[in-house]
Amino acid sequence: MAVQKLGQKAAPKNEAAPVASSEKKEKTAPVTIDLNNIAKSYKDLEATCKEKSSTGVKASEMLAVVKDIFDETGQDELMLAAVSKIVTAKFGKKLYNQLRSAILSKTSGYDLDTKENEQVFIVKGKKEKPADE
Repeated sequence: MAVQKLGQKAAPKNEAAPVASSEKKEKTAPVTIDLNNIAKSYKDLEATCKEKSSTGVKASEMLAVVKDIFDETGQDELMLAAVSKIVTAKFGKKLYNQLRSAILSKTSGYDLDTKENEQVFIVKGKKEKPADE
């Protein structure tokens, strides 16, 4: 037990370690929407939307997890919400939209199918696109 000298403050017991500067993300200030100047507000919003943000997880890594789940379960279709939770647990980030985009990409080998109960499933193989008449 450490002895505290008179006049000194006690050090906090649960002090978090400082975060390295490389781990900190620089966030831009949110755009203030001015309804009296819609054109300027739109221009500012458009500029912030064009900035790319990366999750640090590649689509190929997420698709590898999907392949592993297909292999281990032996099923031909998987519920997207359940797979998304496994991907989130593996990578430590919410990746539902990125996973969905990776599955819908032309090179994924998977497709999405919505059932009658509005549940979305990942299916093996790409569905045929209807021909425009």
